Amino acid sequence: MTAFLNGRGMGLFSLLFAVGLSIQMERAQARGAGFWSFAFRRLGALALIGAVHILAIWNGDILVPYAIIGLIILPLLKARPRLLHLVFVLSIVVSLAYRSLLQWLHAPETLLWMHWWKKSAWLKQMADQAYGQGTWWEAAQWRAWEWANVHLSVNLMTIFDCLPFFILGLILWRSRLLQNAASHRLSLRRSFHSLFWPSLLVIMAADASDWFPKAWWNFWGGVPINLAVKLGELACVVSYLFGVVLLFQRPWWEKHLRNFAPMGRISLTTYLTQSFVFTWFFCGYGAGFWNRLSVSGIFWIGMAFFAAQILWSRWWLGRFRFGPVEWLWRSMTYGRWQPLRKNRGKEI
Repeated sequence: MTAFLNGRGMGLFSLLFAVGLSIQMERAQARGAGFWSFAFRRLGALALIGAVHILAIWNGDILVPYAIIGLIILPLLKARPRLLHLVFVLSIVVSLAYRSLLQWLHAPETLLWMHWWKKSAWLKQMADQAYGQGTWWEAAQWRAWEWANVHLSVNLMTIFDCLPFFILGLILWRSRLLQNAASHRLSLRRSFHSLFWPSLLVIMAADASDWFPKAWWNFWGGVPINLAVKLGELACVVSYLFGVVLLFQRPWWEKHLRNFAPMGRISLTTYLTQSFVFTWFFCGYGAGFWNRLSVSGIFWIGMAFFAAQILWSRWWLGRFRFGPVEWLWRSMTYGRWQPLRKNRGKEI
């Protein structure tokens, strides 16, 4: 889990989010349409959806941090490659040093995750009471408090951790490797192998940190090892992207991987549906399975629900243009209701 999956999804989605912004800007320019006001409305609408997600469903939200990072990188969408590379290096430095920077600026200790980690036993007790036994309103009150206090430090950490992936997404799109993968197959294959295997070695070594003397990890404030791990995570995420792109060049893999495409097209609906269904499943105001299932049981329930979402997303997109939440997001962005149902006659 740690070596292959933990954090990889968030990093990959961060990278692709930046790629998506680049594509939207290029399409707007090709149509001669304005992009900046559209981007501000789109990111603002995403932040609003995230706020509703936090207060009404679950405070483990990624939409608000993504909207904030999207606003941060908007000025870089037309930046020159040299500037992008410089900002990328700076973003890595900031992601590693922001905790020290906050301490140097005498920021409140509550902005640091370590402050809340020390209170983890108390936080777990309160969460068990609010989510496991409380009503929806009691859970909502605890969610709001937890997000405004504990998750403020988590969101800050998320923004700094994800920012390098966003910048890297802009760099990769500018490189044109992704636009015409067939003609860059050799470069993609070489890049995959040169990134994946070293990154895997670094990540597994970091995961086995108990095997090494603590002095190694504390050397120079832990900066060298943390930098190696960060670079390993970045390399691993990019290798995953290149690996999937390469697999799509093979007919058998392309045929089977396309089964996941509908879910990818309605990823926002997929994400929020998982929050809605599983908060109801686990919380006391729903089915009440909080702290009642084993890890393996939860894993298989999650896999079954994931498979059901693959089938449902394919059924939905056979009849509608967008996912339900994507349609709402699009309508909020344009300021008017967008057509949702497919007009089969015209499309045929």
